[in-house]
Amino acid sequence: MLVLRPSTVQIELTTIFIASVVGLKMGYALIAPTQFTRKRALTDAAKTTVQLIEEYVVLIIITGIIERFVSPSSFPSIVKIGFGFATGVLLFCYLLLMKEPNRQPVPTDRGD
Repeated sequence: MLVLRPSTVQIELTTIFIASVVGLKMGYALIAPTQFTRKRALTDAAKTTVQLIEEYVVLIIITGIIERFVSPSSFPSIVKIGFGFATGVLLFCYLLLMKEPNRQPVPTDRGD
């Protein structure tokens, strides 16, 4: 029997996309290091990806809590779907409204 769990679909898909971005960012830093050395580009990418992974872990914990307490509950389906919609809206508001911290690039010599 197929069970639809709409309460965490948005969060789960978003975490999959975040994990994909983390991998692509690290790989791209190795392939195209821009004006910095490969080591510096990889180090900068690693700092950014660690921040993404921290957010990823928080989202996985939230998803686990929802899956544990909301999905198997006896709430009507419309309440679960509404809860899923609300968590999706909150997640996307957070993602759209968060800002990247101001960073000053430090130029270095390119010596591959």
